Formats: sequence, C-alpha cells, structure tokens
Amino acid sequence: MHLIVTRPEEDATKLIAKLESMGHSGSAAPMICISNLPGVILPQRPWQAILVTSANSVRALSTLEGGNELTSVPVLAVGPASTDAARAAGFSSVRTAAGDLKALTALAVQHLDPAMGPLFYPSGTVISGDLKAHLEGEGFTCVRTPLYEAVPATELPAAIVSEIKKQSADGVVLYSPRTARTWAKCLATAGLLEAASSLTHCCLSTAVADALHAECRGGPRIENLAIAPEPNEDSLLEVIGVT
Repeated sequence: MHLIVTRPEEDATKLIAKLESMGHSGSAAPMICISNLPGVILPQRPWQAILVTSANSVRALSTLEGGNELTSVPVLAVGPASTDAARAAGFSSVRTAAGDLKALTALAVQHLDPAMGPLFYPSGTVISGDLKAHLEGEGFTCVRTPLYEAVPATELPAAIVSEIKKQSADGVVLYSPRTARTWAKCLATAGLLEAASSLTHCCLSTAVADALHAECRGGPRIENLAIAPEPNEDSLLEVIGVT
C-alpha cells in the first residue's frame, strides 16, 4: 500500500520508515505544525512524576532551560511513541499506558500516591480530553504547563494533491481527531473530498473516525475505514498490515 501520513514532520518521517519496513510506502502530508512557545518558564516543584501525552511534549521540554534536569523524575507516558521520546531524551524511569487518557490515569493511580507530591503535565496549548481533571478527581495535585502550539495546516502539499488526483495513493493515516478534521478541511478546500473518499482511512481510534465523519457531514461519506482496536501505534500498524 502507498499511504499518506498526516503526522507532524518529525513523526511522519519515523512512521514512513516503519511502513517501509513492512513493505509499504508513504508520503508526508503534515496536518499539524509544532511550534514551541517562547518564554516558557518551567515551574519548580518536587515533582512525584511527569505525565506526557505526546512525543511533542517531551521534545519541547528538553529544549527548555532546566528541562534536562528533570530526567531523574519518573515519567508516565500515554503510549509507545511518547515512551520512546522520553527515553531518547534521557529519562531513566518510564512507564507506558495503553494509549489513552483513561489508561494513563489508571496507570497513575496504580503506581503513584497523591500524598507523595504533585504531578507535572507538560502539554500543547490545545488538548484532547482533560487529563488534569481526571488526575485531580483521583486526589492528585496536577500542574499543567503548555509548552508548544500545534498549528493546523490550511492546504494539502502539491505532491499529495497530485497523488489523490492520479489515484496513486491507497490510504491515509490519521492519529488524532484534530488531524482528521484538518485533513477533511484541506480536502474540501482543494475540492478533493469526492476523490479521496475511496482511500482507506486508517484511524488510531473510533474518536478519530468520528471526527472525520463529523467534518465530512453533508459531503461524500468516507466508507473505507480501518480502525485500530487499541488506541496506539502498534495496534494501528497491525491493522494496516492486514488491510
């Protein structure tokens, strides 16, 4: 299969390499551009743990003054991609949840103690779900600090427009509801919703598929969906492998 990968540029490069190792090919169409926020000052607390919901949070944290001094603090990561990023950044203790905020909260409840100190949650300016509220509902003190902005694309790369028009792509990979909505908006702007409706849309979760359908409401419905049974990359790659 030839797949259009909508992840941010750095993540797209890594995912395309994984797809190629599986015998597929890929081309990048980043639907989100990651931009670190200027002037961020890290709060200084005796952190019990750091909670990360994306690799972008770890990358942004490692660029800040004092960020590298936190590598001895235990990390709870939402899934394998954020786990890999944390380990690459030098964090020595990293636990991995099953891919969503519910699982990450459960991991915190299992391994942490509200009485042992606050939790640090570095994030983007826009978040999907409220991890802070979930944790505070379990009795934890959680400090959320936005470190980066995820700016949505407004148009498709010219090479991707050509692939869709020539029907040389077989599918598209979508990792988040926001990415799915941005993808659909860019298709509509290019007048390609109809042409792209035949692509297999490989979605990380049902929430991603739901966002795609909601954005396409009133236009051609995307019928060819491949949804990962678990909201993590390994599960999605397994689905792609049998699609």
